[in-house]
Amino acid sequence: MAFSPDGQILASASDDRTVKLWDLTTAECVQTLEGHDKCVWSVAFHPTGKTLATSGEDNTIKLWNLETGCCVQTLQGHQHWVKAIAFSPEGERLVSGSFDRTVKLWDLRTGVWMCVMTLLGHTGFVTSVAFNPEGDRVASSSYDQTVKIWDIHTEKCLDTLKGHTNRIWSIAFHPQGRLIASGGDDYAARVWEVSTGQCTKTIQGYRNAIYALALSATGIAHSWQQNLLASGHEDQTIKLWDVNLNALQQLKLGLQPFRVLHGHSNRVFCVAFSPNGQFLASGSADQTIKLWSPHTGKCLNTLHGHGSWVWAVAFSPDNNLLASASHDHTIKIWDVHSGECWQTLQGHPGSVLAIAFNPDGKTLFSSGHEKIVKQWDVETGICLNTWQADSNRVWAIAVSPNGQYVATGGDEQTVKLWDIHTGSCQRVFQGHIGQIVCILFTADGSRMISSSSDRTIKIWHLATGDCLATLDNHQNWVWSLSLSHNDRILLSGSQDETINCWDLTTGECWTTLRPARPYEGTIITEVKGLTEAEMSTLKALGAVEVNSDCSMTVNFR
Repeated sequence: MAFSPDGQILASASDDRTVKLWDLTTAECVQTLEGHDKCVWSVAFHPTGKTLATSGEDNTIKLWNLETGCCVQTLQGHQHWVKAIAFSPEGERLVSGSFDRTVKLWDLRTGVWMCVMTLLGHTGFVTSVAFNPEGDRVASSSYDQTVKIWDIHTEKCLDTLKGHTNRIWSIAFHPQGRLIASGGDDYAARVWEVSTGQCTKTIQGYRNAIYALALSATGIAHSWQQNLLASGHEDQTIKLWDVNLNALQQLKLGLQPFRVLHGHSNRVFCVAFSPNGQFLASGSADQTIKLWSPHTGKCLNTLHGHGSWVWAVAFSPDNNLLASASHDHTIKIWDVHSGECWQTLQGHPGSVLAIAFNPDGKTLFSSGHEKIVKQWDVETGICLNTWQADSNRVWAIAVSPNGQYVATGGDEQTVKLWDIHTGSCQRVFQGHIGQIVCILFTADGSRMISSSSDRTIKIWHLATGDCLATLDNHQNWVWSLSLSHNDRILLSGSQDETINCWDLTTGECWTTLRPARPYEGTIITEVKGLTEAEMSTLKALGAVEVNSDCSMTVNFR
């Protein structure tokens, strides 16, 4: 988003391929700009307010005359998504940053926007760009965890600022140009002195969303426990919990995972147990899939091959194959025992967000961007059917236990039930007011469960379409669901950093599991020399202060 120079108009970019202009006085959309072929990532107003620049996943930058709403020029040159754009203070130059790892400078002084400079040096995707107030320096940030400062006259990199421990998403110059701020996935905002390259201040935050859950079959993962629960987290870890589903009502809120698996270098978006419980698979934004032994916690194999985030993993019913879905538009089928890629399924025009095997293991279903659901022959890799969904993104997919139906859900906020044999939509389940991000069938096939960005979970009667119950206890998106084999216990993982355990017979939330923060319970009352900002940061990470009356000051999540 970007404000116009006079502060009257707000421009917003969307993955629906449009840019909308909003009147901030009336809150009405006054203009819609259409022309990009794919998602629009960035918008920037020219200093005069008469021109708007936009960029996105079609690898282009477009310049729009805001009086006519027409695209006056399309700038081509980047080889990947253009994530960031910014005008120079006088408006004669435009800088762009791309996932092709380059920064480009475009000049208008010839009368037509032309690329006059390509700056090379980042080893990761470029995520943000900014001009300094004088217009003679450009800063860029990247997945490579650095900020680079460039001289646009000499084309040289003047400094590389290092200190972040994860991807950097945003940068901004101070109005006087002496300082630059950066923020990223390490939940830290850093302030740098431009002249020295020194970090003068770090403001540390913390968040650990739960993106994925998987529950092992009873008694399979460990002989000494009832069930093993795996959770995939934003902090790049997989946590293993010893969960006795028969005694969840007696669980204490302080229950913590007995093992934490480290190895991924970015968020863990998906986890899955093999049906026989011998393997745990995890997929990450680091573009890899890892196979783990649930018994020992050892990483058995790391599968490389995807060119972007891995959104979903699923084991075949016979335990021999693993399917993975990626933001690189492909699905890969892996041999679990050798780690070799057996098939690469291509046909989705956008990111593949969800996959599910048919219970017979012969076919695989997939969904993602571009309103498409596909059915694949696993052995041949041939696409058998393609169905058109109404949602721009189909986030969730599940196959009924009898192999007769496939359920899908996404941005349209409804769940659709499809007949696998005819490809026809049999029923639409309405009630959520946010994106559907996860779907499950109960083992007996009589009910379906969906979770949403609206923070709720809904239980549906498959035959009638009635909503039997709405479970409401999370404070943010409910990304993942896992169900006990007897259909009695439901576990839900959320962006609010909690796992809720539900009794499906009553709809009651029995207990909430919350992973500890890095400094959980650490008393910092007597620690000397801490600034107010540092105290606040430590409290956000779980530290506590003991007051004179022996009460504690705690930052709750």
